[in-house]
Amino acid sequence: IDHRAGAASTLINLGQLNVLLGEYQLALKILRDALTETVALGVVPLTLDALVGVAQQQVEVKQYETAAQLLGLILNHSALESDVRQVAETVLGRLRKEMPPEDLEAAMERGKILELDQVVADLEVMIAEMLGNSG
Repeated sequence: IDHRAGAASTLINLGQLNVLLGEYQLALKILRDALTETVALGVVPLTLDALVGVAQQQVEVKQYETAAQLLGLILNHSALESDVRQVAETVLGRLRKEMPPEDLEAAMERGKILELDQVVADLEVMIAEMLGNSG
């Protein structure tokens, strides 16, 4: 039906579901595909939603610094929608249990000044390396 934004949203949901199921590499692959599509479409709210999924995955694999920086970017972005904010706040609550408050705050402050396009480009490279350029 050529509804690319809907397909991207479905990928995001599927990626986040795989995080919940403990399928962290598969989740990352799906979220990478979602990021690629949302950026191609120029739909920033969906890009932020996909980044929340990446932050969830990063918390689960104990990459707390990356997750905190992503949340700093996401939660301070003007295009963030309320439903995505709620999920991001849930991830932040989980991260608060894993990081000392001062470290979390510092990482989130660093995230606030990041540029969305650069973060996505860097994540695409990082994810490709983590997956061994497979998939």
